[in-house]
Amino acid sequence: MIVPDRRAHPRYPAWFPVNVRIDGEPVPRAGMLCDVSLGGALVWGFWSDTKAGHAVLDVSFRSERFELPAAVVSVERQWDTVVLHLQFDPETAEDAPRLLDLIHELKTHFEAYQVYLAHRADDDPALGRTATQYPNDRASA
Repeated sequence: MIVPDRRAHPRYPAWFPVNVRIDGEPVPRAGMLCDVSLGGALVWGFWSDTKAGHAVLDVSFRSERFELPAAVVSVERQWDTVVLHLQFDPETAEDAPRLLDLIHELKTHFEAYQVYLAHRADDDPALGRTATQYPNDRASA
């Protein structure tokens, strides 16, 4: 059974450091942005307390910093770290040009990598076929 995607916006994988301020804390915490969309993000945090209601992401992208306020939808505890499921305010996210730039770049790289993987599968002799055997049956055709 195919489960429909419940997200309004597609998320794209990312893996780079961000700073996170939880519930208005003055000192940011270190985290990793795991994926992001116009609707929200997944952040892996290097701390162990699991209570959070609101977060502000401090993101550096292309040598520019910008902040993204978000509601914390849920917090998963994993050993001595946490995973924050964040939801952006729709109006704030759609009016954030740096977020749009970041998502566009992640999307471009993600789609290019998917094409690369499709070509590798087409040319893999271990799969019983090569591009020279079936030139019209390639993913890029």
